[in-house]
Amino acid sequence: MTITQKTGRIFKENFSTDPIIVRAPGRINIIGEHTDYNLGFVLPAAIDRFVYAAVALSGSEQCHLMALDLGKTHSFHIHKAERTGTWADYIIGVFRELKDKYQIDGGFNMVITGDIPAGAGLSSSAALECSAGLALQQVYGLNLEKIDLVRTGLRAEINFVGLACGIMDQYASVFGEQDKVLLIDCMNETHRYVDLNLGDYQLLLVNSLVTHDLADSAYNERRKECERGVEAVRREFPHVTSLREVSMDMLNRVKREMEEVIYRRAGYVIRENERVLETTDLLENNSIEEVGRILFEAHDDMRVNYEITCAETDFLVTLARESGLISGARQMGGGFGGCTLNLLHGKDVAAFKDYTSSRYMNKFGHEPMFIEVSTASGASVIK
Repeated sequence: MTITQKTGRIFKENFSTDPIIVRAPGRINIIGEHTDYNLGFVLPAAIDRFVYAAVALSGSEQCHLMALDLGKTHSFHIHKAERTGTWADYIIGVFRELKDKYQIDGGFNMVITGDIPAGAGLSSSAALECSAGLALQQVYGLNLEKIDLVRTGLRAEINFVGLACGIMDQYASVFGEQDKVLLIDCMNETHRYVDLNLGDYQLLLVNSLVTHDLADSAYNERRKECERGVEAVRREFPHVTSLREVSMDMLNRVKREMEEVIYRRAGYVIRENERVLETTDLLENNSIEEVGRILFEAHDDMRVNYEITCAETDFLVTLARESGLISGARQMGGGFGGCTLNLLHGKDVAAFKDYTSSRYMNKFGHEPMFIEVSTASGASVIK
């Protein structure tokens, strides 16, 4: 039985009607961490791991949610959609955004499931928001463009969940295409597709199994620090509205007027934007080995200047360097745990897994999780 069939069967058993079923993918990010909320560039791709949502109208003003993988349920009235501090907030937040804009006056039933590891930096939360948004669009007959779906998920995460994130995760989940990465301009909310032709290389994720709750972490603090960097630059360059518009020369001119930590945060973002554009050029010219160099460079910059890595992900990148099997590796995602992204020849995957597992076990008392993914298309209706 497929995951779609299972979800549909469970929905009908609980709510006595056939649902609409949609899915939205998680994402990897080749390069460009913490640049999206600074209105810069990112280079993600949707992956073949999904959140599925089955939905139908409830026939009342009540909404009933079931999370199959968690064994949890939650119910709420459409006029009392309050924050819970749980997984349900991602759906409730999306519903509130749509309800206020489209004057929705009826409830819904929804069953969700999926195969994206939570807390691994693969953006399971954005996939949940986008699958919920697409499901509600279908069941309420709303006229939403793809970019509207992206913005709805983003507003839900910022305004309701409480994470001051950027647009990358939702954008990749909606606009992703198979065998493509997206070069997203987060200032203009536009993108172009870049072929992901890795040849003999492949991407391997290594999950440190360190989970993170970004809403309660240093993530929001990093955004505030970047805003303080913009404020400092504006004293000399009043036209600047984001770090996207700042060069290292400009930053160095005002270095004396800002705290050392703010200078390091801003410098990282400026260099990371440059790495995104350089990586795009390398992919388009099939210079895959050089992409690996940039991944190592990005991790070092994150570790030293943005300070969003952790002992486990640092150790995984060190192992990648020392193994002689990896062209490049870095921590991926918002930070403070999750996965490393590793670029290597396909023939070396098994050897690298063996090399890493035993050493990680000796250091931290458990093995990491290896995740092989492929690119995939974005959010879609499947039934």
